[in-house]
Amino acid sequence: MVTINWKTQLPAHPDPRYIVVEHIHNSASEQEVRDFFSFCGSIQSIEMQPQDKEYNRALVVFEQEDAGKTALLLGDAHIKNVSIVVMPLHAQNADCPPNYEHATRAVDTDYKGKPA
Repeated sequence: MVTINWKTQLPAHPDPRYIVVEHIHNSASEQEVRDFFSFCGSIQSIEMQPQDKEYNRALVVFEQEDAGKTALLLGDAHIKNVSIVVMPLHAQNADCPPNYEHATRAVDTDYKGKPA
């Protein structure tokens, strides 16, 4: 696990308002990241830093918990035509996004005897 030194004051306990976005192409500006996530809710702050030579990561802090939970649903969405990774700041202890359990459940694909 990589330790990331954020300048932003981090909560001591999991807080769904804090999300980390990785794999943001270097050509994407902070404003573009802000615009992308703003439909989830009001953003308190964004901190961006290099992830590697080609990509950046961002810490996005929302005003409301529901906004952070909604943002988690945007994993694999695209900014500048590049798929991003969205995760809670405290990934190992964080609340799962809404409908997470349903989304990860196996799907019944046996259609025998079922109406079309």
